[in-house]
Amino acid sequence: LDVSFPIHNRVSDNYPWLHHNLDPGKNAAPTKYQGMHIQPLGDRQGAYAKYLNECHISFGKDQKYCDIFEYDRMLMNQRQPQSMRVSRVANFLFTSSSA
Repeated sequence: LDVSFPIHNRVSDNYPWLHHNLDPGKNAAPTKYQGMHIQPLGDRQGAYAKYLNECHISFGKDQKYCDIFEYDRMLMNQRQPQSMRVSRVANFLFTSSSA
């Protein structure tokens, strides 16, 4: 799973150094982090916020288009896997290479 940039929604902030990741036997994961992938790359949400802020500055009075584009991009990414058609050959190659 790509945790470097928001693909479907927010970037994970479940860092490896949090107590529940350092010693999961003694520290239960808070509800917020249950099922969330570990983020080994640091504050990627902050990097994304900076990227979006720079878009807003660049577009000035039309900055709403930055948010519209991002919203549409994430919706498209959520729908894409369900709408993709994979042939038997492609499916065989994918499953064979990951074995």
